[in-house]
Amino acid sequence: PEALPKRSQNGKFKSIGDMMVDAARQRCPNRDSSGHPPVIGLFPGSRPYQVKYMLPFYARVASIVSSRLGEMRWMVAKSDFLDWSFLQHPPAVEPHAPLKTDALRWSETDGQAALVSDAGIRLEICPQEAVLARARAVLTVPGSCTAQIAALGVPMALCFPTYWGEIHPLPGPLQHLGRLPLAGRYLKRAVAHAYLRRLGALALPNKKSGRMIVPELVGPIDAERAARVLMD
Repeated sequence: PEALPKRSQNGKFKSIGDMMVDAARQRCPNRDSSGHPPVIGLFPGSRPYQVKYMLPFYARVASIVSSRLGEMRWMVAKSDFLDWSFLQHPPAVEPHAPLKTDALRWSETDGQAALVSDAGIRLEICPQEAVLARARAVLTVPGSCTAQIAALGVPMALCFPTYWGEIHPLPGPLQHLGRLPLAGRYLKRAVAHAYLRRLGALALPNKKSGRMIVPELVGPIDAERAARVLMD
């Protein structure tokens, strides 16, 4: 839109809206978050390497929140790009991983797919629009979903744990740093964290507004901190 005034002097161009906002409202025309128990939406991302860590992390957050606020309904927004087979056989998080998580197992009851933790927390697997239609609040990773969530007026917090920067893909030749012998993983970790610091705000509402509307938890975060932000 900021480029339109210069281009529209001849009357051929006109700003009629924001496609991201319009698309979100078309996918989810009717929102009702008044149900009980309260629905909390969980957006783990669309890439397997993200989902592997974020879903067990969300399960631990859910366990903390449920123990303090009582019964909650947890709904995972499944990306169209994530295969069902990945969710049905979720890979275990490495036992020595610094990000503390809860193990999950596949469950299906009356046609409703879910992942269940050892603590009994049930994460229902649902289409994104179904989650957004009911969620009272959302935990999410960075991405275009933050614009959709904001367009619908759903309160959210962004979570982006970055303990092992060497796991995250980097652009261009930087991706090959981790293959160097001995010091490769440590070099890539340092570069990844430096790259992240340069990005500034990660949630699209924060980027577009120039201020921190959405709380962003980035870095060596834990489930306790994420739970406190969500409860607030």
